[in-house]
Amino acid sequence: ALETKEAMLLEAAQVVRDAMLAAAEASSGAGDRDFWEEGAATATHDLSGSIARLTSRNKAAAQAAEALTGQLEESITAKVALEERLAEVAAEVAVERSRVSGAASALAEFKQTARDEASHMQEVVAEKEAEAAREKLRLTEVAAAQREEIVRIQAAQAVSTAQAEAQVESLRSAAAEHDLREVKLTAELRLLKEQVAAADIAAERERQASAENAARVAHASALESERLARTEKMATEAVAAERRHAAMVKELEVSNRAAEEQALRAKLSLTEASEKAAEEVIRLKASIAMQEAAVSES
Repeated sequence: ALETKEAMLLEAAQVVRDAMLAAAEASSGAGDRDFWEEGAATATHDLSGSIARLTSRNKAAAQAAEALTGQLEESITAKVALEERLAEVAAEVAVERSRVSGAASALAEFKQTARDEASHMQEVVAEKEAEAAREKLRLTEVAAAQREEIVRIQAAQAVSTAQAEAQVESLRSAAAEHDLREVKLTAELRLLKEQVAAADIAAERERQASAENAARVAHASALESERLARTEKMATEAVAAERRHAAMVKELEVSNRAAEEQALRAKLSLTEASEKAAEEVIRLKASIAMQEAAVSES
């Protein structure tokens, strides 16, 4: 459109020049011919200068529009890249959160299993200790009863010896029987002591096994605690990375707003330049119309 207007202005200038030259040729006097030729040259020069200025302004406006278009394309490209990066970061954060949640669930299950096993082992140890205590108490009561029986027999023997010599043989027989019974009881007591010792050894082994199991459970709990700490650290780092990405997004949004403001200012400048060019064209048209009117009057 601007090139068409320039062509029209050039054509109008040529028409004005030709008209003035024709008027100069038609003039009878040399002074009139010089006047018309000088007027034609002046009008042609003024129009050429105006057209050149208009062309220069139009080119500057076109260059500004191209620069504005390039900036807008760069802003759009940067915005698209930012949105793609934000989508990738959101996906990574979702995956990391899912993995951390799974690790926490597995840790909770392992801790519950370890607690159940430890509780069961404690119950078994308590039962073994109670059984050993009951057996030891029973053996102690049996030994006490045997000692009381021996004391009672000895007392009976002493009383029998003091009361009557006739019963000595019977008492000796009874003493022999009691001695045999005492031997048997002593053997049974020894056997019971051995059983008590074996029960104590078994209880000690059970206590050692319980202690070892408790140590293993504590070690496993420590390992899981360390693993949980690492997982929490990774989650903290993921949250920090998400915050950094959010900060980058805010910075890019600020940059985009600045670019949009700059583009708006450039657009306003282009609009002002276009308006000025339009005013200049109107002024030139008015000038040409005035010159045409002057030529017509001449």
